[in-house]
Amino acid sequence: MRLALVQMEVKAGHLEQNLSTILNHLQFLSGKVDLVLFPELCLSGYFLGDRWTQDSFVEEIELLHEEIRLASEKWGLAVIFGSIWIDRSGVNQDGRVRLFNAAIGFEKGKSMQRLQEIQGVPRGIQPKTLLPNYRFFDDKRYFSSLLDLALDLSVEVSTLISPWILQSGEKIGIQLCEDLWCEDYRKDRKPINTATLLIEKGAQVIFNLSASPWTYGKNEARHRRIESLQKNTSPSVPFLYVNRVGAENCGDNIMTYDGASAVYDADSGLIWESRQRYHQEIWIGAWEELFKPAQPKYVLPLSKIDEKFQAIVRGLRHLVEITGNLNPKVLIGLSGGVDSAVVACLIEQAFGKESLEAVTMPGRFTSEKTLDNARQLSRELQIPLLEVSIVEIEKAARQALDQAIGEWRGETLPHENEQARIRGSILLSGLAARRGAFYTCNGNKLETALGYATLYGDVNGAIAPIADLTKVEVMEMARFLNEEIYRKELIPQNLLPDSLWQFSEQGVAPSAELREKQIDPMKFGYHDALLEAYLDFRKGSPERILEWFQQGVLAEKLKISPALIKRWGVDDPKTFVEDLEWFTNAFYRSVFKRIQAPPIIITSRTAFGYDLRESMGVFRYSRTYFELKKTILG
Repeated sequence: MRLALVQMEVKAGHLEQNLSTILNHLQFLSGKVDLVLFPELCLSGYFLGDRWTQDSFVEEIELLHEEIRLASEKWGLAVIFGSIWIDRSGVNQDGRVRLFNAAIGFEKGKSMQRLQEIQGVPRGIQPKTLLPNYRFFDDKRYFSSLLDLALDLSVEVSTLISPWILQSGEKIGIQLCEDLWCEDYRKDRKPINTATLLIEKGAQVIFNLSASPWTYGKNEARHRRIESLQKNTSPSVPFLYVNRVGAENCGDNIMTYDGASAVYDADSGLIWESRQRYHQEIWIGAWEELFKPAQPKYVLPLSKIDEKFQAIVRGLRHLVEITGNLNPKVLIGLSGGVDSAVVACLIEQAFGKESLEAVTMPGRFTSEKTLDNARQLSRELQIPLLEVSIVEIEKAARQALDQAIGEWRGETLPHENEQARIRGSILLSGLAARRGAFYTCNGNKLETALGYATLYGDVNGAIAPIADLTKVEVMEMARFLNEEIYRKELIPQNLLPDSLWQFSEQGVAPSAELREKQIDPMKFGYHDALLEAYLDFRKGSPERILEWFQQGVLAEKLKISPALIKRWGVDDPKTFVEDLEWFTNAFYRSVFKRIQAPPIIITSRTAFGYDLRESMGVFRYSRTYFELKKTILG
């Protein structure tokens, strides 16, 4: 028997287009293989929000199963794909019929049989056992699980799990995505491991159909997980993992899928691993090949910043799917700083220079260095640059506001942020509308975290490409773009600091340039590390940071050099505490800005948006914090 894994691109909500992709692959593979596997939810996409609660939508998905069944009959194939199962035998509390994320299987026009039949689940259907409910996943809001069904039927979940058997006699076990990551789903203090149950019941091979978004390190974690699974299972069996490619969004965030499908032998050696990140790819192999010793595991030679580069470029291309415009125009405000320079390069990589236009909007505090940087970058990228001075617009706005506020409150207010609003809400948005273009929010993660941005000014636009990159990572991305992508100094060297965040005499330190000689107030490198500690899976806190300082392990825990700690003066207890409180207060005070930000492309383990659930409220320091603070200031 020969089989194929299809690492296909899935477009969320585009049912007919996804169906066409599946049918085209089946036609192409007919006569070449006997069994074809597609990823999880490959007909519909995954992150569809409350469209999953719309009966007509899910019923339309169900109708398309018939076309895949007929194709399997026409081309004499067995096909297994991820979709939905509507269980009309029971209803949820709100009266809707139960909806399951499931694997669907047909062989030559007939529903696949199980080795042992199961009460309550039709042939050719395997519901997902474990539903993720963390980060941006919200599966329990929409789907029932095999655990729910077992509870409803008053049976053990193991009785609802059985291998499928092909007409030629091969016995296969089916999992869906999260079923592999079973350590956190436990009964009687043991993981609910469906692979073990399937193997105990006779499965010769485990197939995992996934829709698993990319995050750095996930693929290596999956290698380790499968190795552990096979070491603790007797007998160990080959494992085939098919994932999708593309991108989706949940409104606040854009998630990308890199594929990384893989075929493992029974000892977790890699028979095959996809080398085409973010591209459709097919593996074809013989059943017998699965049971021969394979090569040792290898990891694709991509750096962390390279992987993030690929994720952002693919996330930007998601704009095409959102709008249906195959040739989108993108307008970028080019300030002459490193953030907008990096964003411009990423957009050029995503869409090409023909799609990109830039505008620079100098004000009365804009330096010639930054203006020259904007001009230089536009020349190097070969994109048009429009220069629009905001000096007279800002002057008129300042006079009008002073007069209005003076009459209203008898006082005047500073006008720094008015410059940002003129640039964003008036010029950038107006020019984009006239050009039929999108425009971007160029803020980085540290600015987003600390609220160092102006609502309806630079917090504006259709997408935030680098709002999940810290300032440190923005600098890494700038060097990566210069050295690895363009192979020349495209982003000006005067924007890049040394390892201690010191700039040369000709350098341009980060500045919003909203007042004379303004320099951004962040302690770069150190504050970036603080932010990552606050947003780690095990969320950090001011108390933990104080403990690290007290124990003398702050640099070690933050994974930065002691020299950087000293460079910013936070080796001094008083300066350290004052700065920590400034950082923490700014972080919690800025939630209202973050929840109004444009969609952010996820590149970290915790991104602002739907990935990090935040509520607006008053932040208070704990008693423990004040005790530690008192000890440190002693």
